[in-house]
Amino acid sequence: MNGRALVALCLVLGMTGCGVPMTDRAEPISGARRPSTSSPTASGTAGTSTGAATVWFVDNGRLVPRAVPAPSPVTSASALGLLGAVPAGADGLVTLIADPLGGAPLASIPAPASAGPSSPSSSPAVQVELSPTFNELTGQEQVLLIGQVVLTLTEIDPAPVSFVDAALAPLSVPLPDGRLRDGPVTRGDYISLT
Repeated sequence: MNGRALVALCLVLGMTGCGVPMTDRAEPISGARRPSTSSPTASGTAGTSTGAATVWFVDNGRLVPRAVPAPSPVTSASALGLLGAVPAGADGLVTLIADPLGGAPLASIPAPASAGPSSPSSSPAVQVELSPTFNELTGQEQVLLIGQVVLTLTEIDPAPVSFVDAALAPLSVPLPDGRLRDGPVTRGDYISLT
């Protein structure tokens, strides 16, 4: 008997002596338990469900939709938050909602406490506050940003969107054809950017 055969024989005898049966297929070890798949860490935070939201990004001067993971239910504020980052692997897409220097959002939903008498209860439009930095964008960037916001928000709620400043005073916003709109805008006003 050569040395390799002797080692193999010793291994076989040793494993049989340890109580490990020799079989051709895997078998469960008695008394062992599988980890539960219903633990809070397996599905995220307990009590939070996850879905998807359609968010509009800029691709070579056009607006394109992308489904991104989002906590449910998706709100106007959370949808605008999703515009802050382009999804991983979406090469070529950009978002214009973040200030290029400071990173602060150029568009946000005003806090309900500061909404005052012109709150959504007296107006069917969704209110979006534009940062003063919005005025530093080029005309085309302004149109694309407003389009990103309007198309993303109207995926959640088809209501018109009105834009205000920090003092909640109404703002005029540019349309794709170069005109300014004084009142609320709709999905139809920006669908030509797709």
